[in-house]
Amino acid sequence: MAIFKIVSFCLVAIVLMHPSIGLGSECATSKCYIDAYKSVDRSELPVLDRVNDIYKKLCRTIGSQQANRSKLQVIDSDGYPWAVALSDNSVVITKGAIELMYRENDLELGDARAAFVLGHELSHLGTEDLFHHRAFINSQTLSQGKPTLQQTHPEEELRADLRGYTFATVAGYRTDRLVGGEDDFFRHWLAQIHNADNTDTNDGTHPANETRRRYLQEGFKNILQDVPYYRYAVALAHFGHYKDAQSLFEDYLNRVETMEAYSNLGYVHLQLAREKMPVQLAYKFWIPTLLEPNSGLKITRERSLFEQQLPQQAMIHLEKAEQRLKHAINMDDQQLTSYINLAAVYLYMPGKMHRAYAAIEDARQTSLGKNPAVAGQLESIYQLIRVNDDLDNADRWPKARDIMAELSRKQSVPDNLLFNFARMLDNRGRDDTATQYWQRLYRRLDSLPQAYQAQVCFRLRKNSCLEKSQKDSPWLTSEIPLGKDIRYPEVQSYLKKKWNSGSLPAKTLVGLQAQVFFNEQGDSLLALDNHIEMMIVRNMPPKYSSLASLQKEFGIPQVSLPVPGGQLHSFNSGWSALVQNEKVVEIWVAELSHSP
Repeated sequence: MAIFKIVSFCLVAIVLMHPSIGLGSECATSKCYIDAYKSVDRSELPVLDRVNDIYKKLCRTIGSQQANRSKLQVIDSDGYPWAVALSDNSVVITKGAIELMYRENDLELGDARAAFVLGHELSHLGTEDLFHHRAFINSQTLSQGKPTLQQTHPEEELRADLRGYTFATVAGYRTDRLVGGEDDFFRHWLAQIHNADNTDTNDGTHPANETRRRYLQEGFKNILQDVPYYRYAVALAHFGHYKDAQSLFEDYLNRVETMEAYSNLGYVHLQLAREKMPVQLAYKFWIPTLLEPNSGLKITRERSLFEQQLPQQAMIHLEKAEQRLKHAINMDDQQLTSYINLAAVYLYMPGKMHRAYAAIEDARQTSLGKNPAVAGQLESIYQLIRVNDDLDNADRWPKARDIMAELSRKQSVPDNLLFNFARMLDNRGRDDTATQYWQRLYRRLDSLPQAYQAQVCFRLRKNSCLEKSQKDSPWLTSEIPLGKDIRYPEVQSYLKKKWNSGSLPAKTLVGLQAQVFFNEQGDSLLALDNHIEMMIVRNMPPKYSSLASLQKEFGIPQVSLPVPGGQLHSFNSGWSALVQNEKVVEIWVAELSHSP
């Protein structure tokens, strides 16, 4: 352990000091370093695949176009550890630096260190403050692997530290292990800069080391407090608590800007707009990435999605959704979900049909949009737009019908495509043909969101079909006072006894007070306006540890969708499971279970 402290200080010193590249130097690109050192093969560095996965996950979390299009290069140098962001949109890190991060064979700790250092460098790419380049002046220095130190800009490095730590934390790495205690990663890191004195560096480029350490520690403390609220914002949106989710997302974005946060807030505003619409308008069609709560709506037979008056409050939310989603797309133009949600926004906004077309065309150009299964989904949405486009009074139905019929032939056709085609057929008066597709949906009833189960049952006049419900929720909340007021003496006693391990101070938001409580196992509770709203279980009972075991006991999930950190499977309106590589890592609970 002592050995690691000594050598890891060198890594930190090199990462946080900034020898900048001289004009005319040949080492402004990763190719220069690769030519000098050669790239590392996975056979030479067993954790290389792990580090590459961390880098990709951080790029998705940051969401900037620079980060998403950047490349990580690991060079074969086991001495003088360092990392650098370069103007050719690459990050270079040495083999020795990675070996130091994982020296104790503690993968969780090594991942956190790697995520922080890579997040720091990616932050420089995302903001294009590339004056901090660390490079070598000539080939002789390059062969020795020694950087030459020049002036830097301390305020940019402080921001990169905070961003790097934030991105690593949001991406799910245990960055709390880097802060505090005798082995505090940053205390030792900063202590090595400029001979470990606690005075100013006298070069006008760095603040006093102790001042910088305190600044970083306070920043990290605030970040660790922000991230649990962000995670609960995602969970609240998932369960349809959109107004509360909006408050938490907006509070988070005041300090941390990520593509995922903007995309999620855009989705929340879209759903808030739908809540302000007549239910017949809000749920007339089914756009695939939207998660539907149980609305209890009934079907009507309007000929057009746009015949009803759009309430002003709904329009305000649609405009906000458009703004947030476009911001997310500007940060990452390969983000498929934002394009699809933006197309849904334009479907509802009068006079914006042409922009709905454009959003789907842009979605088709993403790497994921070119996947055959996704391409079929996008084609069905495109046809949905076409048949509702009456700008020139042209009848686009025959071609749209033929395309939808062809897409529907496969047994694996997505639920929403069948639903939209059935509604399109009903709207054209093709009731007999439509019934065939409603029957196909009925055979999949358990896999549909409840709002659409209700429509299938209503259309087929099967009044009792909703009795085909999922089994009871897992009994994870037997002692959890969900819905109870935390000011009650008995609830306060319970929280003090079992849930005060590292609990966060309350946040006062606009019109909302929020607080998160933790227990020693890492489970957490969210209280909103003094009432316990939700629970996230991380200490998983063995019987619920895999997706297969959940499906065996509770049936097929109603909805499955990708979220930051894995795949989210909703088994009913009250609880969902977050799964990574078929392993259940969290269960989100928003309602009490019925029985153990």
